[in-house]
Amino acid sequence: MSSVVSTFFLAKCEAGLTSPKMRPWAAKYLPLVVDPFKAITCMYGELHLPTLAFAISNSPYMQTEQAFQAWIDGYKPSAEQICYIMADARPARTPKMLQAFIAAKPTAKTIYSLMRDCGDFARTPEMVKLFLAAKPSAAELAWSLKDCGQVAQTPEVIAAFLAAKPTADLIYKAMRYGGEFARTPKMLQAFLAAKPSSTDLTYAMCYCGEFAQTPEMLAAFITGEYTVYKLPPNAYALLNLMKACEYARTPEMLRAFINAKPDAEYIRRLIEACGDFAQTPELLAAATA
Repeated sequence: MSSVVSTFFLAKCEAGLTSPKMRPWAAKYLPLVVDPFKAITCMYGELHLPTLAFAISNSPYMQTEQAFQAWIDGYKPSAEQICYIMADARPARTPKMLQAFIAAKPTAKTIYSLMRDCGDFARTPEMVKLFLAAKPSAAELAWSLKDCGQVAQTPEVIAAFLAAKPTADLIYKAMRYGGEFARTPKMLQAFLAAKPSSTDLTYAMCYCGEFAQTPEMLAAFITGEYTVYKLPPNAYALLNLMKACEYARTPEMLRAFINAKPDAEYIRRLIEACGDFAQTPELLAAATA
């Protein structure tokens, strides 16, 4: 193809890629340029990944192993770039692209992103092993438990998570989203040892089910013993927990609420949410004091 024609196609494709109505046309004719990768580079001054992903998604010519291999061999993309293309362009999710991704030595964060964004294609036991071998942080392990499906919810991932010394809020996320392997007495002990805030304790008892609704958890909330400042919760925190969690509606919680000196509005909200449990002579007297 002559340089004049190539320039014409480049100009037309560049205009098309910036116009929603013309993008399908641009993706179709972009491969007619001798080197579509160079065409994109000429347009943007670099191999613009969103444009490349769009071209792969919409052009059969770009959906071949030869095209993928040409990109890998010619441009030596990083693991992050390969992850971006596979996440954004489904046709690029091929075994060879996955091999190229692994060969690029991805970080734990990039492996997590691939498993999160590429669904079952990337959620394999082998990928989880690679993820653990990359020494993920406690946060990355918690995210994987939440976002990467059952393949990441394994005893090995949980063990690595606890070994990474997670904070209380991360342990809460692991218990909430990590499946049965994350809901163990050992995890609950780690949660209390990590000095959770009253908010962390509230969320755990509300969203982790009966597993987290234990006398130890409730006592920790009432006394504030495990929190950073070792202070009991204020009336607002007590109100929220009793409203959201029936297990927390105990005489001890009601006593702590009264001792926290709630205003009339907080008392009204508690009675409205908890009914007969909160309609005690002492609390009604406090409301009119």
